[in-house]
Amino acid sequence: MGMRFWTSGAISLIKGKKVVAVALIAVLVIAFCARVAFVNADAQHLEVQTYEIGEKVDLDGSFLEYATENTAGYSIRVTGARIMSSREYAEAYGVVADVDDKLMSISQALGAGDSEGAPALDEKTEVVLDVEVANTDNDDGYLMALSWRLIPEKTRDAAFQPDFDLWGLANPAMGEQIGFTIRSGSSMSLHIPFKRDIVRPPLKSNGYSYIAVVQSESYYFQVSNVPVRRVVDLGVPERT
Repeated sequence: MGMRFWTSGAISLIKGKKVVAVALIAVLVIAFCARVAFVNADAQHLEVQTYEIGEKVDLDGSFLEYATENTAGYSIRVTGARIMSSREYAEAYGVVADVDDKLMSISQALGAGDSEGAPALDEKTEVVLDVEVANTDNDDGYLMALSWRLIPEKTRDAAFQPDFDLWGLANPAMGEQIGFTIRSGSSMSLHIPFKRDIVRPPLKSNGYSYIAVVQSESYYFQVSNVPVRRVVDLGVPERT
């Protein structure tokens, strides 16, 4: 298969005196406001390309967050989309020996099925995409899966992100990774689960978040953002 993976890097923190910190915060606030204004203005001129399920999406160097992805030669084709439960996904695509134990561990970590209203393993909490990824001639690039998003048409501020814990049951290496590459001149098929975490108020039991139940509505899969925003119109995924 020829996949390689990356974990997140270290983050350095700098401490300073209160006066310096206050001044720095003020500067950062001004810079942030200016950046937001710039991004909003620039977004009006962003080229957007929309694809349908089954169409090949050539990335041509476009990326979501980091230019170092170097996606020239990479392409993505979505061949299917469906709404599933965590258990259905594990039964359909799980390859690890202890699927049931890992699935229960995922459930417990998220407080699934508890009195706070978190969904159980049989609730439809995942939008699963069948995706073909190909690399024609790139020996240096990679795909930052951490940045992939599913955007609901009705509630665009409630984006879905890859469920790496569940994905790790089908592709074990993805359970601890944020991106991958495939060998030049090869392709591979993936079944990628996407979820939307709901933050639980502080001091609640069984963790601080849970997975939202998926609503039946249209979704867009955003695969690149700059310099060309490329999205796949998924329509309303079928329920298994």
